[in-house]
Parts: sequence; C-alpha cells; structure tokens
Amino acid sequence: RYRHVLGLHGIDEARWDLLRKTAWKGEDGTPYVTPDRIAKLSDKDIAGLVADRIADLRRHTGGGDDFTAQRAALIERTRTALEIDYRRFVADELSYGVMVTDARQQKAVTIGQRPGTVAGEAARIIMQLKGFPLGFSQRVVGRALKSGPRGGTAAATFLKNSGHAGELIATLWVAGLFASWGKDLARGQTPKELWGKDGLNMATVAAAMVQSGGAGIYGDFLFASSSRFGRSPLETFTGPAVGELGKLADIIVNAKNAEPRASQITGFALSNTPFLNLFYVRPALDYLILNSLRESVSPGTLRRQNRRVREEFNQGYVLPREAFPGLSR
Repeated sequence: RYRHVLGLHGIDEARWDLLRKTAWKGEDGTPYVTPDRIAKLSDKDIAGLVADRIADLRRHTGGGDDFTAQRAALIERTRTALEIDYRRFVADELSYGVMVTDARQQKAVTIGQRPGTVAGEAARIIMQLKGFPLGFSQRVVGRALKSGPRGGTAAATFLKNSGHAGELIATLWVAGLFASWGKDLARGQTPKELWGKDGLNMATVAAAMVQSGGAGIYGDFLFASSSRFGRSPLETFTGPAVGELGKLADIIVNAKNAEPRASQITGFALSNTPFLNLFYVRPALDYLILNSLRESVSPGTLRRQNRRVREEFNQGYVLPREAFPGLSR
C-alpha cells in the first residue's frame, strides 16, 4: 500500500532507495526522511536516476564542455524534481491526517456559487461547518473503502479494505470516548461509566460514537426527531445559522401569544453571546453565574440535569453546581 502511494507521486524503487540515503536520526534515535536533505545528495547519486539520458547527451554532444554543462543542468533538474515529488507526497499525506478544506471540498460546499450573490450566501449559510465532515468522508473514508488496485471488483476491494475500515471505526470510537470524558471533566462531571454492574454501558458506547462523528448527523436523522443539540433533522442539515433563526422565531411567536418562556430566552441568549462558550471560560461562568441564572428562570433545572446524567451514564458532579446557591431561590 505504501509503495502504491509513493508511486502515485512518481517515486519508484530507485528514487525511494535514494531518498533513504538522506535519512537522519532524531534525538530519540528515530530515523527521519525530510525533503530538505535531498539537496545534499551527490551528483553521482542523482546521475544514477538519469544514466540513460546522460548517455544520450554524451552521444549527441560528443563530450567536452557542452556535455558537462548539459549534464550538470540535467542532474540539477532531476534533483529538484525529486524534491518536489517528495514534498508533494508529504503534503498530500498531511492533508489526510490534518483535514483542510481544499478546492474540491470548497466547490462542493459552496455549490460553485460566488460570494456576495444570493445563491452563494445561501449555500455558505446552509453548508456552514460542513467542510470538515465532507473532506473526511471524501479523503479518509473514501480511501478506507475504495482504495485498491485498478480493475478489481467492488467485492474484492471491500474485503481487502474491511480490516482498515474496522480499524478506522475503532480508532474514531476510542478518540470519541476520550473526547467525551475530557468534556465531562471540563463541565465538572465524573467521566461517563463505561462498565457498570450489568456490563458494558451501551449509552456510553453510543455517546462515544456520536462524539467521534461516525454516528453524528446520521444518528440524528435515523433514530431521533430531534438532535442532541435540540434541533430537528431539517435544522441539523441546514446548519447552525438556520437552527438559531428557528429558535428566535419560536421565541417571537411565544411572546406574541403571551407565552414567553424565560428558560428558552435565557438559553438562546447564552448560546449566542460572543466568547461565552469558549471551553476555558464556560465552566467558570457556569459555576459562578450561569447555573444560578438557569435555576432562577426554571427552578429544578440543575436537579433534573443531575438525575439525567446519573440515570444514563452513572455520573455525578465533582464540584458544586453553584457558587452561591442561595441567589437562585
């Protein structure tokens, strides 16, 4: 598989053997092959890649200074081409490891519409925050499911890559589990229980799958009428901007019908206040101010939250929920 990927960038066995000569060891003894070392390869090493072309030059020029100059130029071009090929390989592989929206995903996200136009702005609002999952689906999932030799059948390709796909799903699940535990600690909660009295806690398993992204939007559409963020499937698909507009419309309608809900208004304000939702700010604000505010506008909110996390995940809270509990009463 690695040889195949190198070949896509024009790096054959001879070129790879040459690249391996540039390897150097880090402080921990790990060998590295980096593009900057290619410039230090000797002319003799590079000449081995283009020996046939050098022989042709000798025949056409008959040797002499003209041959020497053209040979030096050919070797330098080959060295530069090798460095470019290897840099392209590294950059391409990095784009799989660190997702960046490229031109292909950007076109899909904006549907090819120019910014500043009605269609362009509508596409950007609806597709907001969807560049990463689209790129992940095309690059990582696409490679896991479809990569294989040309001419192979779909069944053979699937069987060949099934192990890689399973490894990808398992890795994502573990990452989702640790991310979920990290968020629990940031909220002052004990981590979700993975093993309980009855064995594996499936609620925690499902939460980790959702957190990893694998069951995120798909789970919202297939198994629930409302997403884990309180949005309908349509609002989930059309993006956060449309979802927030829907919440604002509900508040206005309720106010018009003389049925305003303080908890609904408070939740909307907290979700849309700049800098309020930063991960290093929100836990402190929840403890000092916001939890007391929620309890004031909707008595029993914290008690219901405590009961839900205890019943679903057997969790508790490490710290008190409010700094000044008397203020909310």
